[in-house]
Amino acid sequence: MKISIEGYKSIGKKRTVEFKGLTILAGANSSGKSSFMQPLLLIKQTLDSDFDAGSLLLDGPNVKLTDSSEIISKVPQIEREDFAISFDETSGDETKAYYKFKKNKGIQIDGVYHKSKEFPEGIRIHNGLGSEEIEAMLPENEFPFHEMFGKDRKLTWQVLRNRCFLDLKMVVDGESVPFMAGLAPTRSLAMFARRMIHVPGLRGNPERSYKAAISETIYPGSFERYVASIIHNWKESRREKSKFNALGEQLKHLGLASSIDTRSINDTRLELRISRHSGCLKGKADNVNIADVGFGVSQTLPVLVALLAARKNQLVYIEQPELHLHPRAQFNLGSIIADAVSKRGINVVIETHSSLLIRAVQIEVAKKKLRPSVVSLNWFTQNGETGQTEIDKAEIDKYGAFGEWPADFDDVTLNVEQAYLDVVELAMQNEI
Repeated sequence: MKISIEGYKSIGKKRTVEFKGLTILAGANSSGKSSFMQPLLLIKQTLDSDFDAGSLLLDGPNVKLTDSSEIISKVPQIEREDFAISFDETSGDETKAYYKFKKNKGIQIDGVYHKSKEFPEGIRIHNGLGSEEIEAMLPENEFPFHEMFGKDRKLTWQVLRNRCFLDLKMVVDGESVPFMAGLAPTRSLAMFARRMIHVPGLRGNPERSYKAAISETIYPGSFERYVASIIHNWKESRREKSKFNALGEQLKHLGLASSIDTRSINDTRLELRISRHSGCLKGKADNVNIADVGFGVSQTLPVLVALLAARKNQLVYIEQPELHLHPRAQFNLGSIIADAVSKRGINVVIETHSSLLIRAVQIEVAKKKLRPSVVSLNWFTQNGETGQTEIDKAEIDKYGAFGEWPADFDDVTLNVEQAYLDVVELAMQNEI
């Protein structure tokens, strides 16, 4: 599966990332990593919203933007009035949605392109498209509408805006009929965005108690608000107890805690309690409220719970999973992510600055615990003259190697170490 973005912020020209089991987005700050994922998050929070804003919802739980006009790319020599997101599935189906800034109306859907087995020539939908133009795009043999509704019935088509997408509505003798789901041109993209689990970089402060929030497979908004309830349900459910136990083992593996527990305060509030790793004595309880331990636990729990809660083939997007983690824990987190991909079939996208986490992934590949074919490694940089985002794809071999690291990873580490040695040497010479 591939996703392409064009015309969005620093991504002026079309840029593509192939999403595999584990997709890594790495690079310097302001290189375009977050910008690449934001169109998907905008679609998600627009579809998740309780109300129809009439345009893309810019300020929501997944993305917080303020100025619609700043979204459209202003990269020099690239004049656009819209941005687009393309969704190419492994089945060969292609979907592309165009969004245009309209003064006093925000960013609105402007057009849709869809190509599939049912539409081998592709269809293009936009506002104002007439019924005859629509019917001309529909393969007659594939969709015999007149046989379904009768040749003496008058069938007409209309383009209908559905939140941040465009649908086709059939009208029979002046009355609307439900549009067949199999023909919905953006259905796959919409479901992909809605099912995405988003673990943001800002995951909130640890709290004394958490509001109960239940969801099954679709988690509207960002994921951290569901974590306490999910853990509590795992603890209480015989069917899900294995996930609760697995979470405890992962916390031990990262050196964050010896165990985790939950307590129901009342019908609407839950408490998370942690057994501190260093202070836990055999046979003695050391449970404390999560607000009384370091940030590392509360920031990492959403990452671990998301990887355990996700269903097979569901996408988990994690921004900076390494936040507030000791270097050893960053490294150990790599094997946990690899297990979610290789053993449970979860699709994971991580946006990271951690060379240790990437090294851990390389080691998992070299140990044959993670196939190189399921890893997509993408280096983001920004053109120094134009500000245009560039994406370089690295191919990982069976030994986990992928060539040279970008300057903002290993070279920086080596330069800092060399600078330290130079300063120490100079100081020692001055003492002689």
